[in-house]
Amino acid sequence: MKVLIFILAVTLTLTTFAEENAVNVDTLSKDVSTDDLLEMDLSQLLEVEVVTASKKAQNIKLAPADMIVISEKQIKERGYKDLKDIFKDLPGFDISENVEGEIRTIVTGRGLVGNNKIMVLLDGKKLNTTTGERFVYGNNIPLFNIKQIEIIYGPSSAMYGADAYAGVINMISKTPEEINGFAADFFYDSNQTFNESIVLGKKVNDSFSIILDARRYDSGGVDVTNFSEYKTDGYKAINDDFIQPTHNYNIYTKVKLNDFTLGYYRMDANEPNGYSTNPDWYIFDKNYVWHQKINKIFGDHDYSAYSDKLHLTSSFEYSDYEVGNESCFNYPDSSGGVAYKYAKTSSFKMEEKLSLQLPSGFDLSAGLSFEMIEAFPKTSNLSKKFNEDILFDNMSPGYEDGVMGIEELNGAAGIGVRPFNKFGVYSELTKKIGEDLQINAGVRYDYASNYSPNSINDLINPRIGVIWAPKNTTVKLLYGEAYIQPSEYDKWENFVAGDFLAHIPNLNLEAETLKSVNLILSQKILNYANVEASLFYNWANSIIRPAQMDPEEAAKNDFIMSKMSDSAFIETNVNTGSQETRGGELKAQFFIENLQGYLYYSFLDSVDIDDETDKESPISKVSNHKIHFGLTYTLLKNYSASLRGRWIDKANAVVGNVVKEDVIDSYFTADLSLRADFNFGLAVYLNATNILDKKYYAPSPFGESSWIMPKTPQPGRTIFAGLSYKF
Repeated sequence: MKVLIFILAVTLTLTTFAEENAVNVDTLSKDVSTDDLLEMDLSQLLEVEVVTASKKAQNIKLAPADMIVISEKQIKERGYKDLKDIFKDLPGFDISENVEGEIRTIVTGRGLVGNNKIMVLLDGKKLNTTTGERFVYGNNIPLFNIKQIEIIYGPSSAMYGADAYAGVINMISKTPEEINGFAADFFYDSNQTFNESIVLGKKVNDSFSIILDARRYDSGGVDVTNFSEYKTDGYKAINDDFIQPTHNYNIYTKVKLNDFTLGYYRMDANEPNGYSTNPDWYIFDKNYVWHQKINKIFGDHDYSAYSDKLHLTSSFEYSDYEVGNESCFNYPDSSGGVAYKYAKTSSFKMEEKLSLQLPSGFDLSAGLSFEMIEAFPKTSNLSKKFNEDILFDNMSPGYEDGVMGIEELNGAAGIGVRPFNKFGVYSELTKKIGEDLQINAGVRYDYASNYSPNSINDLINPRIGVIWAPKNTTVKLLYGEAYIQPSEYDKWENFVAGDFLAHIPNLNLEAETLKSVNLILSQKILNYANVEASLFYNWANSIIRPAQMDPEEAAKNDFIMSKMSDSAFIETNVNTGSQETRGGELKAQFFIENLQGYLYYSFLDSVDIDDETDKESPISKVSNHKIHFGLTYTLLKNYSASLRGRWIDKANAVVGNVVKEDVIDSYFTADLSLRADFNFGLAVYLNATNILDKKYYAPSPFGESSWIMPKTPQPGRTIFAGLSYKF
């Protein structure tokens, strides 16, 4: 059935395009200006133009997705500094802040656990790696130059491919015209954090414009030593001080000449790796880090024809991802000393996107992409820093020796550089019926040369949507599918801790698949309020996760038999079980003169189903109930106060976890932001997160085995003071 839908969609696309020349299209070149967004009331924000759902500009009411938009005004008034900050105030997300450096913040959307399952975009360019590493939500994704954030809940593989599994987040930056000069932002916080951001943007003439955005973030780190976990004799025996600093910087620049755009993006995130790891096992000094670097060079060419009714975008991206060789797990000498890590991926991608309006009320979005990748998966634990030069001398897949890749090269398990290619093609048709009814149908096919699925259905992901949107009401019924391809990261993940714990690669993984149904009902009440209910059902199969290796299989492995003790715990990534999540969100927003606010309630009923026994157990790391509220008062348009709070129900812990009663306690926290904008370009602000200084925990990453704490201490009260100036 999926194959038939795909063939029909592509055939209709090609046939209609060949026969018709007179077209009428919504183009991606439409922009809502920053000034417009800053002046919008609630009624206008509920009908803002978005570009993420179908890779084209459209009214959010007609976008075939369950979406929330965060405006620049809200970013400023609520004191958001990094992307991770927004999740605390969004319905449907479970958040754990301040965990180890490979993740930093656990972000779980609607019970779909995994930091590799939400696609993160900047101006439509993917920031996630193509090899499936967990995305790091730390102080590494600044929002100073962002005018709009579009958040999609649920699968979007029909448009974006494998990684758009649980959702998509697209940050849209300001244009050079909107900057039109120079702006800077500085703040200091009570964790000894210094942050400096600058942006320069200028439209020189009708043909040429340029923008440069840079940010540096240095912090002494969150002090969590007031928690009992850091008062044990084991911690004191190996630690004199607790030092977990952060040193990050970002660069983003674009140059536009007529219809050509050339850009460069760099994210350098040197984050602490100690938080959430077992305090009795590790030394918490400044060298206990996880250093992730992303470089991206990209170019776009926009072409419009037929009085701007047809729009084509031709793009290329070169991306380079690296886990720096100083990244480590900082064991004391008595436990083997520092264990270093390294990984590197390079890719070159070309994409062609088309948007046009066909006769008889049809709209079309279509595209294809081709990507060439060279991946060196994350190494095992190394006794010394990896020598990056080896990657360019004689690395090849020939360094394998059995499952583990025992033959070593400079101390690294002999995994080798893995070249492979990806190809994707998608098409979506939209039919408007009358003034209020719209139907969407789309499908995407993805192929990767390093993956041979048991069923081609895993590579074909459709979506269908029906939208009814009269003046003050919106009803959306959406169905979509998605998949996570077993990545090089998943297949080759490996580590060894002494002779008692090891994780072994598994090259035979299958795709993790998802089917989702979503019903959205939205009603505007006069021009002052909007109430929305969103109901969803997700069914995920063949979940990729670590599990204990079968003892009989372990006995066949030469590495295990020669290096590990008889009682060692040996795990590997496997496809096992399915997950069923059903729930809903109730969202109310209001705007009355100078006061605006929101109230969200989220409900989630989620179960993990065993393949063999059909036994159901709660999905870990998620809460069944969540309440969020926010009030923002604005005086004379220039002064604002924003109070936001959240109550998070108890979270399920991993079955067998040492957490009392297998749950992590519920908690309430609140944040306060004060801001004053003066007419001569200066703004000053004061923010306080966890203003009540609540001492609480959140779920830890991974499976909470012995090297990870069973629950993670969360940051206490943090005070920010800063100023911005626009020249």
